[in-house]
Amino acid sequence: MVALSFCCLLGLGCPKQAFAKIATPRSGRHFLQTNEQMYGQLLPHSTYFKSLKSHRRTSMLEAFEQQSYHLHVETLLSQGIDYLKAFPELDEYTIEAVDGHFIDHACHTEKNSKGKVYAAGGIYALNLRSGLLRFLCLVTNGTQRHQEIPVLRDHIEKQNKGNNSSQKHLYVYDKAVTDFVWWDRQKRHANYIFQC
Repeated sequence: MVALSFCCLLGLGCPKQAFAKIATPRSGRHFLQTNEQMYGQLLPHSTYFKSLKSHRRTSMLEAFEQQSYHLHVETLLSQGIDYLKAFPELDEYTIEAVDGHFIDHACHTEKNSKGKVYAAGGIYALNLRSGLLRFLCLVTNGTQRHQEIPVLRDHIEKQNKGNNSSQKHLYVYDKAVTDFVWWDRQKRHANYIFQC
């Protein structure tokens, strides 16, 4: 009786319906199905992803992510969070631990022209000064097979041409990224590698 009156007070109906309304969906698909069954609403679930096919919108999201990341780094530094402050000789460097991360594809992932689906993945960077983790670049969406090292090189080359190309970078990466000739050329852009 208490549950019934409490649910009625909140406008949620009977307790069973109330639980269904406030229960956490187990997945995105479950949320869409529950929303359709409970409220009779069909949500345009593909609108968000279709909008990202626009180069202009994708560029806007990339710019937003970069600006947001830099604001968070500045805020953490202004609050005295600097895990590398014991090493003042590293103050002029952006130091990131970088690695690729791949996940198995979802059961509804589209297959490529040969009927195959690969693990989707990207390269992530952990800022060792602030502790912030960010997505660096996409390796593959799962429809094609790609290696992460060429993608990382392309990302660094693009960064070299960017607005803040004078920033010194020290990347901490595993031995898979070994390419002495390429990293030697990166010295002129103040990009260095520390392998572990």
